[in-house]
Amino acid sequence: MQWVQSQRTGLWMPGGLIRREETSLEFSLQSMNDEVPRLTALFSKFLPDSFGFSELKQLSDTLIKVWNAFSTCRDSSFTLDRKTTFDLISLSRVLSVLNVLESCPYPKPYLKRLLKGSIHFLHEGRTPAKDTLWELEVGRRCQRIGSPITLGSPDISLICEGEELAIECKKIYGESHIQAIFSKAVRQFASFQGMRVVAINLDEILESREMVQSSSTAAADFLNRRNLEFFGRHQRHFLRYFQSDRIVGVLANSTCLFAIQNNCEAPRPSLVNIWTIWSHPDSSHQKRGKLEKLASPLLSETSKSLV
Repeated sequence: MQWVQSQRTGLWMPGGLIRREETSLEFSLQSMNDEVPRLTALFSKFLPDSFGFSELKQLSDTLIKVWNAFSTCRDSSFTLDRKTTFDLISLSRVLSVLNVLESCPYPKPYLKRLLKGSIHFLHEGRTPAKDTLWELEVGRRCQRIGSPITLGSPDISLICEGEELAIECKKIYGESHIQAIFSKAVRQFASFQGMRVVAINLDEILESREMVQSSSTAAADFLNRRNLEFFGRHQRHFLRYFQSDRIVGVLANSTCLFAIQNNCEAPRPSLVNIWTIWSHPDSSHQKRGKLEKLASPLLSETSKSLV
């Protein structure tokens, strides 16, 4: 991976996106349907009395109904309405972190928080469920590095290139208190002496939660630009901690549902997910090399197609 230095901010960023993944409707629905029993089993084991009337149970029931309808139809006439599409998107994000929950020795606190408040993609506002899901999503990406991860305090820790690395995860719900949010994240590293990275999610400050028709490339460019513009607006807060060597990198993530249309194909509702990482010019080549080990799996452009 080649790192480039921004002339505008002086910060280092990996040049370009790494790869794109798309999943067809049949594969996505089938894989989600196959994973629901794993989700049910986790809650049955640790919170047997809490899952039955939860939003997650309702979303799981919706998926099962859709899968049964799709299995019967299995042709181009099968479509999803707006509500069902967003229901499945919301559930898919929870199902995607099952490996993290299953590998955690004590998943009960995380399962509890996933039931506190709405986790739905269209629900606006802060909830413990959304904050917890963001931690688990970062954990899922970190698992791609190949080193075991630990959930706790800091939010995520692992060994990266022979050195301890910690990640504090913050979901952004508005831009009026960014300095306070970022300061809290840095304080939560406490006495941790290894590499420190803050991971921020920008989904809640999207201009719109409606599907926008776009090509794959344009959708990725749009989200990557949003990440960069956010950092440009608040770089003074980040620079303070870069220059004091209290952090070595910042991860930003934006996820949005697009109606992807490439060439002459029919539009397909697709969840596009873009990660951007920043470092500082004073960071040594050795540190940037270790960040590269982290960035390679994290900076993948992913798209999950539901139809």
